[in-house]
Amino acid sequence: AGRPDEALTRLDHAIALAPDFVDAYNYRGVVLNDLKRLDEALASYKQAIALNPESESAYNNLGVLLQNGKRLDEALENFDRAIVLRPDSAEAHMNRGNILRLLGRLDEALASCNRAIELSQHYDQAYNNFGVVLLDLGRWAGALKNFDRAIALNPEYPAANYNKALVKLALGDFEEGWKLFEWRWKEDKQKNQARNFTQPLWLG
Repeated sequence: AGRPDEALTRLDHAIALAPDFVDAYNYRGVVLNDLKRLDEALASYKQAIALNPESESAYNNLGVLLQNGKRLDEALENFDRAIVLRPDSAEAHMNRGNILRLLGRLDEALASCNRAIELSQHYDQAYNNFGVVLLDLGRWAGALKNFDRAIALNPEYPAANYNKALVKLALGDFEEGWKLFEWRWKEDKQKNQARNFTQPLWLG
């Protein structure tokens, strides 16, 4: 609901009532991560794992936090641990693929993304990330196919539409490419870069 401070207060209250409540520590880490209180989020995930070393979700969430902190090898270790605990976790396989891509291990990244899709046929983010790895490998047609699959599942998916734009522009399809390129203003990495001029946006 976009009320992280209130969520944090309630989770702290839950932990005060039940200090061994693993899920409360795990969700508390998610909220603290959203609030950019990363050291506290790290401590909360580690407490969840200390209370339950079999918590696949806590390892996965900790891996995401470590990835955002550029601690890639540690992140990979946590995603691997999550997969050992729950081999059918499509999310953990997809996250593992992201890390392997960042580490330049593209063939392994493809295998992880493909495994995520095998486990969850309607996982739009997995198709998008699979497409990104194919793009890194210069496999344009395969990348485009996977971005299209992601968009078919979620037409309002900014990253997939933006990535499709990059492929279209690279292949010379400027008419569709430039239209799709407007999705960059909704894509997480670029939406905060939009300029607020008083003049109306010109789309040519």
